[in-house]
Amino acid sequence: MSKIDMEGEPVLGQENASVTMVIYEDYQCPFCKRFETQTFPKIKSNYVDSGDVKVVWKDFPAPSLGHDWAEPAAAATECVYREGGNEAFWNVNKKVFEQAKTLTRGEDEFTTENIQSRIKQFASEEGVSESAVQSCIDNDNPMQEVNEDKQGILGITSNIGTPTAVVNGKKVVGAQPYPQFESVIEEELS
Repeated sequence: MSKIDMEGEPVLGQENASVTMVIYEDYQCPFCKRFETQTFPKIKSNYVDSGDVKVVWKDFPAPSLGHDWAEPAAAATECVYREGGNEAFWNVNKKVFEQAKTLTRGEDEFTTENIQSRIKQFASEEGVSESAVQSCIDNDNPMQEVNEDKQGILGITSNIGTPTAVVNGKKVVGAQPYPQFESVIEEELS
């Protein structure tokens, strides 16, 4: 865990939680969507809300897999975090995963052209100025942070897919079922 730079990243949960889970995800990855909509809510309610686990978000978009809008989405959510903080980021993050009809290539619900517009709308619903998010996208190079997230984990391990969680240094790759995460978290808590 000491090799993972968590400075300036979105965090959910108590800073002093005994377990840290760093998650690497791609907004257009169907396995990330499954993790976010099925497994993560249980982790949040059972461990994050109780103060036992804090979650740190890291971007790992994979345009090479045909995920055309994953990078623009990551850049926009990075700006939501910069302009609105943790709560706005996590609420927008949840909406991106929940409201996508599908996360496969070629669907018109989310495209490269409209993903940032949709994320700005989600941000506005959280009280974050759309113009501030756009200004960040245009002027503050959020893709630098996105690329640093990717390069950081690739500098530690080559065995990564999305989603990947690192729980106190223990890697869980893929949209594993909740019991897999529960087992690793419980082991770290004991």
